[in-house]
This record gives sequence, C-alpha cells and structure tokens, in this order.
Amino acid sequence: MKKTRHDGFWAAQSAGRPVEPVSGILLTFYPPTAHDRDRDNLLASCKGYLDGIAQAWGINDSVFDPRVQIGEPIKGGKIVVTIHEQ
Repeated sequence: MKKTRHDGFWAAQSAGRPVEPVSGILLTFYPPTAHDRDRDNLLASCKGYLDGIAQAWGINDSVFDPRVQIGEPIKGGKIVVTIHEQ
C-alpha cells in the first residue's frame, strides 16, 4: 500500500489542491479483462491512493464520498480518479 499512497500523493500534488471543498470522488476502473469485478474490492484496492490524496491536500479522507464505476476493459487496465468540488 506504500506505493499506492505515494502515487496518490504525488498525483494530487501535481494536480494542485482544489479551491472548493471536495464533495465526492468518482473512481472509474478500466479492468484489463472482461471478468466480473466486485465493487467493494475495487474500492478497497484504492485505499492507499485516497490516503495519499488526502495527505497531499492536508485534509481528512473522511470528507471523501467515493463512488465506483466500471468502464470497458483496456489492455493493462487503469483507474481514473475524478474529484468533484462543491
């Protein structure tokens, strides 16, 4: 989890801190294969990223209200994090 927290931290640092309070986070998963995915496990796999984002912005991650969305499979897979401000 250290790597995901580190990655989340530096991605949030480079994106800059939101001007408005964060009202929600959308996690869009693009899996590497078409196998069924468990949304609870997908969200849990992002804990490190969310912790790193919160740390970078100096906020408590309890303000996050993450939603999970599953996109079409793509080679290698990826996760896109979209921050919603109030």
